[in-house]
Amino acid sequence: MPWFRAAERKQEAVDRLTALSGVPQYKLGNGGKEYAQTFLDIARRFAPHLLDQKRTKHEWAATLGSRI
Repeated sequence: MPWFRAAERKQEAVDRLTALSGVPQYKLGNGGKEYAQTFLDIARRFAPHLLDQKRTKHEWAATLGSRI
């Protein structure tokens, strides 16, 4: 994709994801960790049927990435 420009920092990547998704932006936590709430907000917006199961952040990222 010639138009793609990689994020230089993790916060920039998270900001892009939340902006594109139309969900609230969060500042990264200690150690540059994204909050699980970010994935839950994206699921509520695009895949509410997935909210019936408890998942870890990694599971949310994988599930949303494969279904959206």
